[in-house]
Amino acid sequence: MASAVKRLRLSDVSPREEHAMVQAIYRGVNKTRIWEALSARSEGRLIAEPARLPTSLMRGDDELAIEDILIDHAPEDDAIFITYAYFRLLGRDPELRERLTLQEALTKGDLDRRGAVAAVVAASRAEGRSPYVASSAGGEDLAIVSGERSERLLLFKRLSPKDCLVADGALRDASLVDGGLKLHGGLALAGPKRSLKAGLWRLLVDWSQEDDAAIAVEVTSNGGAERLLGLTISGSAVFNAEFRVMPEHLISEVLVYAVRKGAGDWIVRPREVSLQWVSE
Repeated sequence: MASAVKRLRLSDVSPREEHAMVQAIYRGVNKTRIWEALSARSEGRLIAEPARLPTSLMRGDDELAIEDILIDHAPEDDAIFITYAYFRLLGRDPELRERLTLQEALTKGDLDRRGAVAAVVAASRAEGRSPYVASSAGGEDLAIVSGERSERLLLFKRLSPKDCLVADGALRDASLVDGGLKLHGGLALAGPKRSLKAGLWRLLVDWSQEDDAAIAVEVTSNGGAERLLGLTISGSAVFNAEFRVMPEHLISEVLVYAVRKGAGDWIVRPREVSLQWVSE
C-alpha cells in the first residue's frame, strides 16, 4: 500500500488511511478498486460517474450564530446584547416593546441570557425564519451542536454575503472570493477526513451556480476504496441525502468536484455543505 501511495505521489494519504485500505483488502475489496481510487485522487477526478438521484428538498438555515458568542456580547449592557441578538437572528433591530420586555426580564432575573436567546429564536421562527443557534462541540474544527439537533460537521457555511466558515484543509482546487468560491476544475472541497459514528448520516448541500454548470458530490470511506454516496448537481440545488456509515468505515470524507463550468466566470456561491448525525 505504501508503495502505491508513493508511486502516485499522494501527499495527503495518512498512515491511518493506508491502514484502512489494507483492512478493506482483508474484507475482500479488490486491489484494483483501491488502485483506481488512489489514481483518481492523485488526478483530482471522480472514481466513477455518479448516479443522478432524486433528492428531497429542504430549507436551509436563515442564520447561524454561536450561542457562546451571543451570550458574551456586551456583558455589561443588556440593551446592546438584545439588539445584537435580534440583528444576528432576525436580521433587524428589536422594536422598543421587544427590547424593553427582554431587558426587564433580564434585570429581574426571570430570564438569563441563554433564555433571552431562546426567546429571540422563538420570535424569529414566528416571523417565518429558520435560525440555527449552535455551541462548539468537543473541540472539533467546525463541529457544532445545539439542543435541538445532533452533531453537525461543517465543510462550508456562508455567514453573510462576504463572510464564510471553511473547515481546516477542506479547500482544495478552489479559492475564496467575495460571496463565494472560484473553481478551477477537479476537486474543490474535501473533508472532514475522520472517523464518523456508525449509523445513518445526512449530507446537507445548499449550492448556487449557473444553470448549465455542474458539480459532483461523493461520500467515500477508507481512502476512496468504498463509496457511500454519489450524485451530480446541475444548476443550483438545495437538498439532503442520507447514507449509512458502518463500523468498518474507518475514515469517511465528502468530496465535491467541479465538473462543468457553464456560462460566465467559474464562481459558485454555496451556502452550506455539512454532515449531520441522524440515528443508529
